[in-house]
Amino acid sequence: MSEKSWSVDWVERATKRELNEGQARCVDVISSVDRPYNLQLINDGWSDSVDYGINLTPDYDINHEDGNDWPASPAVIFHPEFIVLRLRGTWSTFDCSRLTEVVLAAHAAHVRVQIASRIVVVDGWEDDTNRYFQPCTEVQLNARQDLYHRHPGRTDLAARAMEKLIERYPLPTPEVTG
Repeated sequence: MSEKSWSVDWVERATKRELNEGQARCVDVISSVDRPYNLQLINDGWSDSVDYGINLTPDYDINHEDGNDWPASPAVIFHPEFIVLRLRGTWSTFDCSRLTEVVLAAHAAHVRVQIASRIVVVDGWEDDTNRYFQPCTEVQLNARQDLYHRHPGRTDLAARAMEKLIERYPLPTPEVTG
């Protein structure tokens, strides 16, 4: 593995774990959006990270009066092959451009990014006994292994985008007279 980036070093210290090469690539991709400590993670952020497990997210009954009976949802989940982050806020393709930045960084690093909405249990502002349900944006980053299997780099991305543009919006053919 090449020398660690500042972001990877910071995340390792914040989570008290050593990241593998794929996890480090995922952290570098998400850090294209903002410094890791500035990401709008739910609950206690990076210090609230856990290892992936089968019973990690129980089926919550969102019709239940409150979330006080449920454990708070983790902000970051580490799996040997991917990382899941649960964030507040929105991402867009321009203006704040977080979505554009993460897509470009993902293709440069051959990392698959999946974004979904989730309902999570978060701690209340005053203490962790006042929990409630809240929607969040869940971002899963999966570093492709074995020669970056199935994930195109930036050059491939640009070529595919041009092919689709030309296919969908062909240029008019000029009429030849004479």
